[in-house]
Amino acid sequence: MPRILVADDNEDLRENIAQWLSHQGDEVDTAEDGIAATRRLQENSYDVLILDWEMPGKTGVEIVREYRASGGVGVVILLTGRTDIDDKEI
Repeated sequence: MPRILVADDNEDLRENIAQWLSHQGDEVDTAEDGIAATRRLQENSYDVLILDWEMPGKTGVEIVREYRASGGVGVVILLTGRTDIDDKEI
């Protein structure tokens, strides 16, 4: 079963995603901001990261860059309301 981190400052969205994934049998941890997400990544190993692009403390993009630089290889999904293609390709 995959271990997934869901990090988003929107509590309803974060909890809805986590609940849906948990019902599918996945092990899910959540974080309410970029600092909490970074802490979780230091404490645990994840197969999938679902991150809000713009969170307080640290953005999803900053987290991904740090994660990859430290050798993280899990799948990353960034949630964003941005519409420019340039914003969506990192």
